[in-house]
Amino acid sequence: MQSRLQKELNDLKQKLHEMSDLVEESISKAIEALFNKDKNLAKEVIQLDDRIDLYEVEIERKCVRIIALYHPEASDLRLVMGAYKVVSDYERIGDEAENIAYRVLELIEEGFKLTPVQLKYMAEAVKDMVDMATAAFFDGDVELAKKVIEKDNIVDELYHSVERELITYVLEDPQEYLREVFPLLFIARHLERMGDHAENIAEFTFYTSEGEWVRHTHLLKEEEKEENQE
Repeated sequence: MQSRLQKELNDLKQKLHEMSDLVEESISKAIEALFNKDKNLAKEVIQLDDRIDLYEVEIERKCVRIIALYHPEASDLRLVMGAYKVVSDYERIGDEAENIAYRVLELIEEGFKLTPVQLKYMAEAVKDMVDMATAAFFDGDVELAKKVIEKDNIVDELYHSVERELITYVLEDPQEYLREVFPLLFIARHLERMGDHAENIAEFTFYTSEGEWVRHTHLLKEEEKEENQE
């Protein structure tokens, strides 16, 4: 017979699954709205954000309840703490998708013409990152989590490529493209932040699966290097 704690943990994972599905739907629709110039899809993304926010509140409360009532230990505690942490990253990814949707509506009002190639590549890479990070977290797959973390460098490079491509358009014809370039730059920035949050989710996979804390390890390495130099 399943214990009450295990029932609560399974319910927690189910709620987090539902939230991650909504977030992935929001990303897909935001990207499709941008490249298909679809106003209705952009509005759907904005509406989805309220549902994502509600999941964040519900999951955070559930995490606190589980700790207060059941005092979980070892892997169960890591799961609850990991869920409590990643839920905020999912919520922020949803916020960034909503921000993109608002930018898309702004661009549609302007009758925009630009659809930068590098931005398409970046959007696809970020969506892959979020999908991979979700799979890694729920499956406890640290090898897949490593790939997500490595992919963030690719997303950062694509972000700079988008900047260069858009600047080229402005230099060619400032009057024609300047009004379009700034919203598109913001969209690239929103995508880059999504990638950062996906990386956070991947990093928490190490904690929930192995109890290994890998966040901000670059700062620790720099600190150790400075100490050795002294």
